[in-house]
Amino acid sequence: MMKFYEKLMSILDEEWENIKIMFAEPWEISWEVAADIRDDYEIYFLEKGKGRFVINETEYPVAKGDVMFIHTKSANSFVADEVPVRFVFVTFKIDRPKSSDNIAELNRLIESENYPLRINDPQTLQEVFYKIQKEFCLKSPGYMFKIKLLLGEMVSALSEQQLQHENRSFISNKNAHEIINYLIIYIQNNYSRSITLEELGTLANLHPRYLCTLFRQVCGKTISELIREIRIEKAKRLLLYTSLSVTEIAMEVGFADCQYFSRVFRRSENISPRAYRKSFVVKSEYNPHIS
Repeated sequence: MMKFYEKLMSILDEEWENIKIMFAEPWEISWEVAADIRDDYEIYFLEKGKGRFVINETEYPVAKGDVMFIHTKSANSFVADEVPVRFVFVTFKIDRPKSSDNIAELNRLIESENYPLRINDPQTLQEVFYKIQKEFCLKSPGYMFKIKLLLGEMVSALSEQQLQHENRSFISNKNAHEIINYLIIYIQNNYSRSITLEELGTLANLHPRYLCTLFRQVCGKTISELIREIRIEKAKRLLLYTSLSVTEIAMEVGFADCQYFSRVFRRSENISPRAYRKSFVVKSEYNPHIS
């Protein structure tokens, strides 16, 4: 289902000016909509109760705290199994999309990957729903722009929830600190070449985006920041203890471009690589005990 949310976020970005919010309100009764009557998208959050979405004759049981995404072009209905039932939902459509192929791919992913998502932090998501409903109801100046931003926030939050859901079994069986420590050692041994998120994700058996979140939580810094720090520390030692040129050192520690290396080094140390090397030489001449 991760591909579905990634595609949805991509489409929201590409089709920003063509997105229109149709409805945003609570709902408390069952319904049934025939196929091909409508052609928009709905995100439902179940606040209370229990029941079943039926989409193209396939049933999807839902309970309090679940989210369901549907394409209303498909035949869809909801049957309450435990009352009272209360949803909050948002309906949006994409008018005159720039890419019909992207929309077709999204619809295919909805049919093949869609299922209810259990939310770990339902209160936060619920607040976003109600903010959208408030803006839709008041229609204050710029309300549609505000609603679109909130819709993007909602989809991003759902994407993160899905990442956690897909990786929960792995994290529960292997301590997060062990995973990150393993990756840090791997980075230290391979810093001089290009290291991709996909490569690290494969090593950890985690989706790259979720790995980024986990890495920052454990280390307090991003993967890119750690790689950059390791490279700069290695470069400092090479500047001080070898006769390699700045260009050679840049290549040695994994920078393909010497000018970019110099900019990164200056941002980190507040001095250029050449000035850093020269300052050490001056200190050594002034104090013969420095070797």
